[in-house]
Amino acid sequence: MKKVDNSKGFLVLEVSRPELMKAFGGNTKGICDSCASVPTKGYYIAALNQWFCPKCYEEWLSQATRYVADIP
Repeated sequence: MKKVDNSKGFLVLEVSRPELMKAFGGNTKGICDSCASVPTKGYYIAALNQWFCPKCYEEWLSQATRYVADIP
């Protein structure tokens, strides 16, 4: 698991599927919360509390807006 720097300042962690399953327990199957694919690694987006495959993460980041008022 490692922190991913991004141009918009969101807290994002790169997490492998096994790490995700270990951290969140048996109910987590390592399925992308956006497209339902089963990647070997993905990105946990703290602001959304969701895990995305690389493709969905890039699509989300290109459209995401970080509002300063939402930080607290």
